[in-house]
Amino acid sequence: MELGIDKKSSMIFLTVKAQDPEVAQLLCEKVITCLQTYVANYRTKKARQDLEYYEQLYEEARTNYYAAQQRYADHVDRHQGIISQRAKTDQDRLQNEMSLKYQLYNACAQQVQAAKAKVQQDTPAFTVIEPPQKPFIGKPSRPLVLFVVVFLGFLLSILWILWLRDAIASVRKEDEEKEPAADAAPKEEDAQA
Repeated sequence: MELGIDKKSSMIFLTVKAQDPEVAQLLCEKVITCLQTYVANYRTKKARQDLEYYEQLYEEARTNYYAAQQRYADHVDRHQGIISQRAKTDQDRLQNEMSLKYQLYNACAQQVQAAKAKVQQDTPAFTVIEPPQKPFIGKPSRPLVLFVVVFLGFLLSILWILWLRDAIASVRKEDEEKEPAADAAPKEEDAQA
């Protein structure tokens, strides 16, 4: 497997080699998916952390607002028809507290929406220019290799039987004929001396 990066164009090149073309294609697709997930997570890590933080603040603000709203409603229900200044002051205070909690709740909701937009903005866009394809020429299959080996063995045995055996035998015969003539010549020289 080869992985290359062109920093100028921000392109990643991936080449996978395997015996089976389908395995190479599936492996290439899996690597692309994992790489896309990793890069997206890496580039959006800070934005996702901010989003989680703002969502926690949002939940707290919502809980506080609902609690303040409930206290205000309880107070109004208990003091309905009572014209006491103290009750009116408590009601105003609870209404102001509820308004503040609502403003905080609304601000947190806006922060959550902004954080979601930031995550979306930071997420890199991926485009697969050339999707993984099965190579046209794969490695030969085992039955094909077996067939070729058996065929070549058959062909060589026929050549051996028809031509090579006779050729080797004739070469040996010529060598044997030359050897006795060469052996006889030195004996004659010894006799003359």
